[in-house]
Amino acid sequence: MKKILLGLSLLLSLCLNAQDINCAIETIDINNSKNFSYYAREVIEKPNGEKLFICDGYRKIVFYIVDEDNNLIKQEKYTIGEDNELISLYTFKNKIYIIYIHYDKKTSSIYASSSDIDTLNFTSKKIFTGKVGHFQELKDIDIDYTTPVRSSMVGNALVVSNDHSAFAFCLPPGDTKNDDTKSKLIIYSSETLDPILEHTFNDEDDKKFIYHYKAFTLKDDMKTAILLAKITIRPNNPFSTKTDGYDNRYSHYEIERLTSSGFEKKILTTGSSSPRTLTMIEENDNIKLFGFYSQTNKFRLKGVCFFNIDSNSFSVKSSNFSAISSQLNVDINDKHIYWPDLIKGVHTADNGDNLITFEIRSKVQSNMTDGQNRLIKPYFYTSYGNIYAARIDSEGNLIWLRGIQKSQSGHKGSTHLSFSTLFKDNELYVFLNTEEIKVAKNGRIKISADKAEDADFTVLKFDAKGNYTYKTLLDHNEVKSYIHPFVGATPNSENSIYFYSSKRKQHPSGKVDTYQEIYKIKP
Repeated sequence: MKKILLGLSLLLSLCLNAQDINCAIETIDINNSKNFSYYAREVIEKPNGEKLFICDGYRKIVFYIVDEDNNLIKQEKYTIGEDNELISLYTFKNKIYIIYIHYDKKTSSIYASSSDIDTLNFTSKKIFTGKVGHFQELKDIDIDYTTPVRSSMVGNALVVSNDHSAFAFCLPPGDTKNDDTKSKLIIYSSETLDPILEHTFNDEDDKKFIYHYKAFTLKDDMKTAILLAKITIRPNNPFSTKTDGYDNRYSHYEIERLTSSGFEKKILTTGSSSPRTLTMIEENDNIKLFGFYSQTNKFRLKGVCFFNIDSNSFSVKSSNFSAISSQLNVDINDKHIYWPDLIKGVHTADNGDNLITFEIRSKVQSNMTDGQNRLIKPYFYTSYGNIYAARIDSEGNLIWLRGIQKSQSGHKGSTHLSFSTLFKDNELYVFLNTEEIKVAKNGRIKISADKAEDADFTVLKFDAKGNYTYKTLLDHNEVKSYIHPFVGATPNSENSIYFYSSKRKQHPSGKVDTYQEIYKIKP
């Protein structure tokens, strides 16, 4: 009886009244648009009430400017081209930046195009020509264009600084015995599109490693950069497409400082103690790194790791490993090959606590067979696993952790269950698609969304103590489609957030148009 009462008490304390959630929803239909059918990436709200929607089509970026009544003012298209590959799209101050690569047989070039937000007149500049390896175009709707872009072939990466004032990429080393080319890190200014800092890695073991840059920040004088990097062992054949070529047992995270006068680094974690991923938060002259690590040789969350870096002295002021209660551990299929966790939201409360939401991803192997069930070849797809929301204090101690456990059937591995977050008035909002929500034990929440026509658009709200409530914002009968966040969806100055869903419109002639319906949500 005591156990039953204790369980009921936990459920009541965790799940509050859904009426506590109030969200204003505005449905935006762009009038007179020419088939608004591209993936919505970003929206910029101008002081005069106009909105600029940035959308992604196949090898093209489409821009829509609408007035305060959502009437289309201007529509422009920027074509990437068949021989080019998009590697980054971001905004800084009043400008839009598009970074792409042009491949050639012997050498390749990287171009940067920029334009004022108001004119949408782009000018291009060639910023590098030479051996650049292979950059991977971002096609996953869950990944922000400003996050690191990593290739499965050579580990190349492009990352935009935290304030978008600069971007950086690391050129790969030579891939043959006769090619002694060294890895090279180059940082470019967004305003001038000129290199401002660079470093050549001269270690003899350089060819054994791949540098995955996760984040970086620049000092105000633009002469000092602090970078976060994950270093992994390079496979024997750098151009192999084998997904298990990187041995994470020997990977490590390091923090680096690059100035015009030199380069230095500090190794933070190695081997089994290395976190699955780290994220960077800036606070004045301090850089705080948060991450989650797993139990050795088991696919199970073990705890939270924290590092506090003094950016002036480039020293580790403090570090902390805070264990997660075994009751909150969630086993994951150990046949999966892990990708780094996808951190989707990082927020800081007024008292210095940090709210972090992340999603466990893995590569799952499946087999392609013929009509007689004979193996043709194996292939891999991305599985999006459980979502976690955590509150961590300013010293890296775990205050609470809540697991949002996805259905073990249906579209478990699909981006249909993509989510986004918003933090307002000391409360964390998590927006997602779900057919049903079940309250489970030990702070877990179970969700499922196997069919688009049955999936409601739902918000979960967590208070400062980790108690939560949830509410359906859009019923499945209204939308009849999964709702996705804008890529890298972040709250604007009004603490609102944008989402979109795919719609189909059939004309009397029988022609069917696909378009996106946009929703602005403000708690």
